[in-house]
Amino acid sequence: MEAKGAGKLKLIGVLFIILGAIGAVVSVMALAGGGLIMGLGASTGEVAAVVKGSTILMVTSGIRLIWSIVLLVAGILGVKDCKAPEKAKTLFALGGVLIIFSLAANILSIVAKGINVVDVIGLVVGCVLPVIFMLGAKENMNAR
Repeated sequence: MEAKGAGKLKLIGVLFIILGAIGAVVSVMALAGGGLIMGLGASTGEVAAVVKGSTILMVTSGIRLIWSIVLLVAGILGVKDCKAPEKAKTLFALGGVLIIFSLAANILSIVAKGINVVDVIGLVVGCVLPVIFMLGAKENMNAR
């Protein structure tokens, strides 16, 4: 049977690869920046405030780095296996994992620094794209 969700999986998979690569680079830079901020704070005597801020930055960046790696994996598998209905359950599960990471990273960011437009957009996009990915996988599951 034809894999009806192939187009969705391929398109969203390409977006995941792009976003995952960008996210990984930015997350690594943020992790390095958090360490730098912590070191500078220790040298200025403002240890408690700086440690709290940089710890939140580093935890959020760590979650986003893992999320970016999962995005890359999901994107690569989505493009590679978009026409393979037997791989649809794995792709569906990856979509669910991506939603969980999106919620965790964006909610932590909102709690840490307050709500802003960037986090809201990130939360919406971070949930909508995996849902479309999951719909494509579900269509492929039904094609078996």
